[in-house]
Amino acid sequence: MLACTHEQWKDFGHIITEMQTLPLGQIEEDIRLNNRNLCELSRSRTLAKKSTLALSLTILSFTYSNLLSAADAAETEIQQIVVVGSHISNRIDKANPVQSLNAEDIRLSGALSLGDTLQELSSVGFSMNSTGYYGAGNGASTLNLRGLGENRNLILVNGHRWVNGANKGGLDFVDLNTIPQAIVQGVEVLPEGASAIYGSDAIAGVVNIRTFSDYEGAEVNVSYGESSRGDRESEKIEFLGGINIGRSNWMLTLSHVDQSPAYMQDRRVSRVPLNGYSTKTPEGIFTENNVRPIVGGNKITRDPNSDGSDISNWREYDATRDFSNPYYDNYLESPSRRIAGLIQNTTTLSDSLTFNFTVFYNRRDSDSALSSTSPVPLVRGNRGFYIPVNPAVNPFNVEFSGNDFRFDNYFDDVGARTKAQDVETLRYSTGLTGQLGTNWNWEVFGSWSENESLTTNTNEINLDKLALGMRACDATGITSDISDLLADCLPINLFNPLTPAMADYIRYTAPELNVVNQTNFSANLSGSLLEVPAGTVSIAGGYEYRKEESYDDRDAYALEAPRVNTYRPLSLSPRDVTDGEYDVNELYVEIDIPLLTDLPFVDSLALNLASRYSDYSTFGDTTNSRAALRYAINDQLAVRASWSEGFRAPAIQELYAGTRLSISPLIDPCADHTASYPGCASIPTSYVNAAFTPVLVGGNVNLEPETSVSKALGVSYTPDYSPQTTLSLDWHQIELDNTISSYGEQNILDSCALKGQLCGLIERENSGEIIQLLNVPINLNSTSIEMVDLDTRTSFMIMGGDLELGFTASKLLTMLEKSSLPSGLTVTNELVGTASVAESFPEWRASARAIYRKENWSVALTGRYIDETEEVVVGTTYNINSVTYFNASGSYQFNSEISATLGMNNIFDKQPPISLSNQNLNFDPQTYNAIGRYYYAQVKYTFM
Repeated sequence: MLACTHEQWKDFGHIITEMQTLPLGQIEEDIRLNNRNLCELSRSRTLAKKSTLALSLTILSFTYSNLLSAADAAETEIQQIVVVGSHISNRIDKANPVQSLNAEDIRLSGALSLGDTLQELSSVGFSMNSTGYYGAGNGASTLNLRGLGENRNLILVNGHRWVNGANKGGLDFVDLNTIPQAIVQGVEVLPEGASAIYGSDAIAGVVNIRTFSDYEGAEVNVSYGESSRGDRESEKIEFLGGINIGRSNWMLTLSHVDQSPAYMQDRRVSRVPLNGYSTKTPEGIFTENNVRPIVGGNKITRDPNSDGSDISNWREYDATRDFSNPYYDNYLESPSRRIAGLIQNTTTLSDSLTFNFTVFYNRRDSDSALSSTSPVPLVRGNRGFYIPVNPAVNPFNVEFSGNDFRFDNYFDDVGARTKAQDVETLRYSTGLTGQLGTNWNWEVFGSWSENESLTTNTNEINLDKLALGMRACDATGITSDISDLLADCLPINLFNPLTPAMADYIRYTAPELNVVNQTNFSANLSGSLLEVPAGTVSIAGGYEYRKEESYDDRDAYALEAPRVNTYRPLSLSPRDVTDGEYDVNELYVEIDIPLLTDLPFVDSLALNLASRYSDYSTFGDTTNSRAALRYAINDQLAVRASWSEGFRAPAIQELYAGTRLSISPLIDPCADHTASYPGCASIPTSYVNAAFTPVLVGGNVNLEPETSVSKALGVSYTPDYSPQTTLSLDWHQIELDNTISSYGEQNILDSCALKGQLCGLIERENSGEIIQLLNVPINLNSTSIEMVDLDTRTSFMIMGGDLELGFTASKLLTMLEKSSLPSGLTVTNELVGTASVAESFPEWRASARAIYRKENWSVALTGRYIDETEEVVVGTTYNINSVTYFNASGSYQFNSEISATLGMNNIFDKQPPISLSNQNLNFDPQTYNAIGRYYYAQVKYTFM
């Protein structure tokens, strides 16, 4: 906080109301020349007036906004200004290509999640959302700048790191659904590398979320929305209130969001899985050689609603009629209920010392709806399952056992599986900010955060109870103690629907707990170092300590050895415990040096240098530096260039994630028996591609850090004839080495089948069925990306109102991935214009908006464009069409207290383009939204 007296702050209130009287030419001159401290300037009324205006307009220019109204400006408290991309206070320039959103921008689309809003930026690639992978969204929302991965951009809140979301065995990333919109005043996005400024993870860029502070007054925001199909109902109510008590400001924020689901069968794009229905059925498919003489084949089933106890109702399995759609009633978008609360205090201890603390709590309840449990590859004779000759469990007078016995079905009688997530985020933070003399600002900050996720897996199956029930509760030959299983054992007859008692006996609910803790401390100093002919040399430096911890606690029974079958105790995939931590000590320095000023063709020329030293407990130390040059030719045209080093430390999940077995909907080329692929020679012609493939994943403690080099060159233009117009064009290049990734599940299958490579990562049965596919993180060779960004904004008076126009576009020029195969070969893939499973790399992304404001009302029209891509499925190339979305809204201010907004998103009800790579769901869930046309209404009531 600037060290201003209360009298000076009062004075600013009068100054701001007089801003409109200054001529525009004088304003521009003040922006160019004025760089003195506001509080000192306030001693001179006239000079203070000009300086305050100059600084205000410069901030607005930097964030692509226009003049604040006198009323808005009067409510804006002037603070120490820290721009994302620099630690130097009050350095206002266009050295960094920052994209900014204010509270109005964030709420313009009617989105109830901060992630949903930010994911529509043209610089953002495919990102996790409520749709999730094959319809199994876990309630989290991420941001993926440049498509380099959600773990390669850094999320800050008020300039400090936010805690990662707790997850099982995936990437470490910030879940944006832990940050409610109610506390957000604005967002700044820096889409270029900034590790020298902020440390690890800032390879693709930095996102700084600014929250409300020193707020005085109270307001309530209420909104409701639903799709044109009557689903995905969404409700939100937010309260923001603040009061000044003496020299303290107390602020309270409360938020409640409730979003209902949408189901896959309710959208044309996902109603029927394009990769085909499942070959499993609720009636069951039994494979057993002993029934061949009785039924005429060894793979048998029955018609729906027929009596399975009557042998005459059983027939040979027919693939043309015996199938099912297990994705009916699966979520297209998962439900989410979120509540949040924030208490914040800011106290001015003296004219040069301010204390603050914040207590924040957020809870998210969400769940995923999956198909009912399928026993494949669970129930097989070679895994200890068999059905004896016993009429209580078997209408046939033959035993079902041995290597040939298997049972395929969906246990619909047990119920569809759900994974309910109860995620709590808690954060305590406190800090002191102050001023030394008139030119130096300092800050000491500390925080402790925790993200805890309790996942409850319902309608799983106890495989030992199933195996015992299939044996008619006969414990003969079992050497383990199964007294607990026998106590309530019921014979399980799989040849007819299960009774409720049978379903209750084998049903299992398994909880699992995932926890992430973050401890953070930093001390920063920024100020003016010395005066040189071209201006003031500014410097910032500081120290940061951070500790990251992560662990999980899985249901103990899932980790036990099976006692009746020989496979595992539960249908839920077993997973080893994740338990890891690291800490890091960092020092940084940043210096801003003005080189030239007020020369022909040189309005100003300045150099910014930064370097950061990081010492990690996991891999050692690293130093990363940055150099940036900004050159203002005149007050209209400026050029910027930067070169920076970056790195990303291996995350806890990448290092220490416990080994676990998951499933993925993959396409196995070896199931195509019309082709002769080199890696499929031993696969029998009877092999059929499964709907899901078991994939073994986990951590790798041998990982090394990723390193990167980023280059950027940009130009910005603000014409004299239209000071409200800004145009910027930026070129970026990122070279990422030692990339932490994996070969990719589908890539492993394709490489083995088509090229005979990576086959050692696939374990198969003699039948050809995949037992498991190994896919763990490794350091691959490199990734390089090159792109161009365009951003232009303007506003002008027309028909008695203000019209604001904006357009942004990102063109992906190059995105190369290089990886080394175990054979020593290097594979290079150009990803521009391609798509695959839950990811896409379109050449162009763009967005445009027009907002017209007149008196008490405003209307807005926005559009977003995603370019076409191509996907390759089993050697065949398919086109994925481009998509353009249009949204519209209108707002009216009834009086000083009440305003209302009505809006419609996706006016033309565009559905996602079809993608064959994304099996079962039929489209890329992390690039497109399948909700379709969506209506919403918002009301804001200000009562203080």
